[in-house]
Amino acid sequence: MLLLAALLLLAAWWAWGRQFFPLPAQPIPTSSLAAVLTDVPSPTATVLVEWTNPALIVLTQARTPTPRASQTPAGTVSPSSTPTLTLIPSRTPTKTVTLTSPPTLPPGACGHPLDAQFGAEVKFVIHRVAGGDSMDLFISKYQTSLEAIRAVNFSLHIPLWAEAIMVIPIGRTDTRGIPAFEPYQASGENMSLDALAQKLNTDAQSLQKYNAFDDSCKTFVNWLLIPRARPAE
Repeated sequence: MLLLAALLLLAAWWAWGRQFFPLPAQPIPTSSLAAVLTDVPSPTATVLVEWTNPALIVLTQARTPTPRASQTPAGTVSPSSTPTLTLIPSRTPTKTVTLTSPPTLPPGACGHPLDAQFGAEVKFVIHRVAGGDSMDLFISKYQTSLEAIRAVNFSLHIPLWAEAIMVIPIGRTDTRGIPAFEPYQASGENMSLDALAQKLNTDAQSLQKYNAFDDSCKTFVNWLLIPRARPAE
């Protein structure tokens, strides 16, 4: 009897304790949580179980943040330095006057082509004015002066006219004792030097001297210097 009474008391005590302290139920993970825990590879997750009450299980999820790489937008170039442009001044092109060598003329033919140097004591060149020509160009090229150029030309318009024919002294700025000249284009005249001087109304000796002609001249071609008296000032 005592054993039976003890068993009854033990059963009653066990039943009474189960009423107030039920055994904790094991949580059954839902399909959504299971899918999250199994399907997502990153970021990683750690499940912590916190026992705050014997009858309650609280699941907390601490996420470990995945570091993000800082990306620079494509096509963006960080300038290292600003290049400095150095401007090189351009030179103004200048016209070059080229002296030509006198062509070989047949025996007895005399005359001077344009831009060919000639003369004995005083040297000259006969030039046709072209675009880009200037007095400064002639002064520098032929080592002369504006006054000398004006002095040896019987008639010269300044500023220069295109296609004008002018006389330029070479290496001389002092023109004292030198007459003014008029350029003349010969057309193949067959005559003596004296006859040509008479035709052109000039002095034969001056015509021969400044053109550097000799007595063999019988035909006149190209250009000649015709000495003229200076205009009265």
